[in-house]
Amino acid sequence: MPAFLIALSIIVSLSTLTCCSQETHFNNEEAMKSVDNYASNLPTDRRLNHNEAMGLAGDDFNYVYDINLEDIEYLTQRAQDPNEINAQYALATYETWHHNEPIIETKGYQTIFELAKLGQPHACADVYNWSKGNSDEFFKNILKIKKQEINKIRDTCLDKAFKYNANMVKLDYIEYFFTDYVKENNYSQLSPKRMKNADKVRIQRTKEFLLMYLFSRKNYFMNDVPNNNLANVDMISQYLQILAFDPYQFDSLEACSWLRYYDKDVLPYLTVHELPQSTRIPKELEFALPVLRQKLQNSQVDIKHCQTRYIEIRDTKRELDLFEKEFY
Repeated sequence: MPAFLIALSIIVSLSTLTCCSQETHFNNEEAMKSVDNYASNLPTDRRLNHNEAMGLAGDDFNYVYDINLEDIEYLTQRAQDPNEINAQYALATYETWHHNEPIIETKGYQTIFELAKLGQPHACADVYNWSKGNSDEFFKNILKIKKQEINKIRDTCLDKAFKYNANMVKLDYIEYFFTDYVKENNYSQLSPKRMKNADKVRIQRTKEFLLMYLFSRKNYFMNDVPNNNLANVDMISQYLQILAFDPYQFDSLEACSWLRYYDKDVLPYLTVHELPQSTRIPKELEFALPVLRQKLQNSQVDIKHCQTRYIEIRDTKRELDLFEKEFY
């Protein structure tokens, strides 16, 4: 994920804004001068939560076309309070959008780095993305922090980001896993050779995160074809490939049930509606499916348990829960 887009995945959230009891010493009368309705409705008896703070910052697209200086002024005032860690993050993110003002842009990135060291989960998610998705030029000319310093805090900081799924970091984690272990000439297929040396913890985490989304994320098919409550077909492809090429274990129950779901529900639906995925997904799975079927033939599978799991997969209502938790 390019650094200048770090805020795109953090602004949209379907979470309900709730309250918490943390107090802040914020002067209400001073802060409420010349602010718009959004700011005037924000709480002053506790620090801003992430969504409230980012609501003041706006987003990097609107920064170019529709800067609300009153909101930014209010956000800046709130960020002066040491307890307002979310306001500080939102203000720093706003500063990173100043691509024509490199001093301000760098200040924003460096502030996010300092907040990550304090364990602010959205800052931690940003640090993880910086470590995986940016060039040496970014570290040298924009961030101006050595990559080694980023890597020192990345792993411990990442656990905090995972806890809240800040900036939807679990989706990025899945993406980076496939980036590291796909074939050189086909970015949609895992490489069996590379998977032999894949990190065991990364495999387990990626499967865990994929399952989380497989039971929630819908499809948006072309030509207004209904999603039919199908699990996300791209993630099904990813999950089946990991099941096939996991060098540490073979989960026969998962393989049996998800293969059954793919064969009985997913592929027929894609084919009947003549969707592009009806040819693309089988192509992605052309090596994984034979491996899975052969492994199943060589395994003992409890057919009753397989059917129970299959029904769970098929019938679970997918509500597109984004799983991002609020951090106060």
